[in-house]
Amino acid sequence: MIALGTNNGADDNPTFAGRVNTVLDAIYPTGDEPDRVYWVNMAALNPANATYARLNPVLASTLAGRPEGNRITLLDWHTHIHSPGIFDVDDWLPADIPHMTAQGYAKRDAFIAEAVRPGLVATPLPCTSWTATGTSGPPPSRSGSTMWSTPRM
Repeated sequence: MIALGTNNGADDNPTFAGRVNTVLDAIYPTGDEPDRVYWVNMAALNPANATYARLNPVLASTLAGRPEGNRITLLDWHTHIHSPGIFDVDDWLPADIPHMTAQGYAKRDAFIAEAVRPGLVATPLPCTSWTATGTSGPPPSRSGSTMWSTPRM
């Protein structure tokens, strides 16, 4: 899950695309892993924010042009948060372009969870060895834990 770019407003389009590719090159060094990457685009209180109106299409085209593009999903947070019935000015911090209130972030969390849920399965991940300050064995707080992982195709 990646949600980056809000601090790159001064970048020209090629520089921003290069930064996106740098992140993805680090994630996909050999093209083998991971099975799925989700990238959340940028949104601001003003849906016509000129910076994000310029950078979101650059993000979309850069992701689509990647060789592993079929394993990258762009989550269109910008369109969703400005949809009728979803948008609420109280989701945003006053006079702050990209940052939201707890209410706004709860909406973003729900949006992301809904988007990624179909591709997730609960898989028990056993912990066979753990060491901290001379202790070994599974940590009590993680025994029998379940983590979300993407299914192998």
